[in-house]
Amino acid sequence: MYVYIMNTLKSLQDRFSAFVFISLQLSLRRFIQNGMAITKNFIKELQWRGMIHDVMPGTEEHLMENMRSAYVGIDPTADSLHIGHLVSVMMLKHFQLCGHKPIALVGGATGMIGDPSGKSAERNLLNETTLRHNQEAIQKQLNRFWILIQMLLTGQNL
Repeated sequence: MYVYIMNTLKSLQDRFSAFVFISLQLSLRRFIQNGMAITKNFIKELQWRGMIHDVMPGTEEHLMENMRSAYVGIDPTADSLHIGHLVSVMMLKHFQLCGHKPIALVGGATGMIGDPSGKSAERNLLNETTLRHNQEAIQKQLNRFWILIQMLLTGQNL
């Protein structure tokens, strides 16, 4: 099984960004070292990775009871994900690997507001055509990411 997973990862390297490839490779090494068992404790996983410092009391127990859903909102102010999305997308990845349901919500009306970075005196309003283009481009990137995770979890080949 290990050889199959590593060969699958090598075949994916050309199709996905280096960040996604390296991140998945590290996650799968840990996955394999744990006897192919998915880590079920999301809070412990994030603490181990240094991604959280503290949580509201009862959160860990709540997440261990049943499968839960969580979402991350992404404003389509550009036609690509960027480094600012890294932590939230990685948290969703770990949420899914712990047996939960991740949801990436690409905004609509909020995306029309434009770039809030302060680069211009006024936010540039996006027209509907640009907004739809940005939404579709980001959705394609997210779909590739979720399909890759699902394929690796189920042992499917490309």
